[in-house]
Amino acid sequence: MLRKFMNKIQYLAIILVVFFLSGCFGLMDDSGEVHPELEDWLSIINTDSTGFHKIVEVSYNNHRDRLKVHNFKVTPDESYFIVNSGIHGIWRLCINGNDPTKLSDTLWVRQTELAISNDGEMIAFVSRGDIYRVNVDGSDLIRLTNTLEDYEDHPNFYPNNEEIVYSKIVDLADSSQYHSICKMNINGNNQTEILSNISRTEQLFTYPIILPNSNLILFNSFGENPSINTHDTSNGESSIIFTGDISDKRLSVSSVCSEIIANDYNNIYIIDYSGLVLIDIRELTNKSFDDAVFSPDGSFIALTDYNELYEYNFGNSTLRFLQNGVLPYCFNNCIYFIWDLD
Repeated sequence: MLRKFMNKIQYLAIILVVFFLSGCFGLMDDSGEVHPELEDWLSIINTDSTGFHKIVEVSYNNHRDRLKVHNFKVTPDESYFIVNSGIHGIWRLCINGNDPTKLSDTLWVRQTELAISNDGEMIAFVSRGDIYRVNVDGSDLIRLTNTLEDYEDHPNFYPNNEEIVYSKIVDLADSSQYHSICKMNINGNNQTEILSNISRTEQLFTYPIILPNSNLILFNSFGENPSINTHDTSNGESSIIFTGDISDKRLSVSSVCSEIIANDYNNIYIIDYSGLVLIDIRELTNKSFDDAVFSPDGSFIALTDYNELYEYNFGNSTLRFLQNGVLPYCFNNCIYFIWDLD
């Protein structure tokens, strides 16, 4: 069934955690340590897995109601957490956890990943099958798509912050529905279909990414033959670069944009744009993982095995358990993640 009916809802007996990797101690609050029973706090932990420090409870309404965290991002200037809380909407919290501010008004928000523009000014998210955009300061909440018969999802900003790429199910309720990758400008104008699978109606396109300094769109394709694909916007050519038991998850690209993490349900592979397997993580570690992301400099990856978070360092070829956590997100030499004790 389509992924929109299959998302795992993550409830907060969770902590959103920052794992510090190279002296990134600017967020530390020495007012108190976080203990395992405090399961609703934004927290930080240093590299030797000691010294939890409380930042703030992930809550609103004067801390009476706790937020669910389905996914989150950090703004490029590291000033804010942007949290997707599903039916509770999109929230902005200062990096120290203060001033929780709702950005999505009364909208129910799709649980797929939100997107932040590269300049840190705008957020794109999905509500009831349409894409919305709002400024990080809370102004100019705009509905970008408005199609009752179609379903838009997985928005991502172009590197120039002037356009958004997204996936789309055309004629959702019709037996002739098909899937496409589209783009539009940040005001919702000039909505254009880039590619479609009219002849492959069983395939679902997800998580399109515009690769910096190139004409390539990277995306997942799911259905009878799951694959990772590229599409060259300069000549309209599409290529299947990797096939397998691909999981419907975000794609992670190295900082030099030459390597891609391919997630399947049994293993993590690092591949190049031709699909050549450069690294087989299970062969290196003798362990299976279900999610992984690159560090900013590409020197390591953060991986999860169910709710266990690990780091694999390419320099010294070591695998290290960090904490119980899910959805790792690497940024500015830190690993942010949701601390999941279940």
